[in-house]
Amino acid sequence: MTSKKRSASGIQITTIILIVIYGIWEKNVQQYLSTHPEDSTLNRIDLWFILPILALLIGISAWKFFKK
Repeated sequence: MTSKKRSASGIQITTIILIVIYGIWEKNVQQYLSTHPEDSTLNRIDLWFILPILALLIGISAWKFFKK
């Protein structure tokens, strides 16, 4: 029997990198908001941008992973 070795595609690597960058970004934004209470009502437009992109990339990565 031969076993298939799964390797990560470019999309999967990009997804992992973006998740790490998003985690760092979110940590920094939370630190900023905790030190600037006057901005507590700040509208988080960045979430409307990054979360759909991450959801799409995670979906594509999962589809490629299970397709192999």
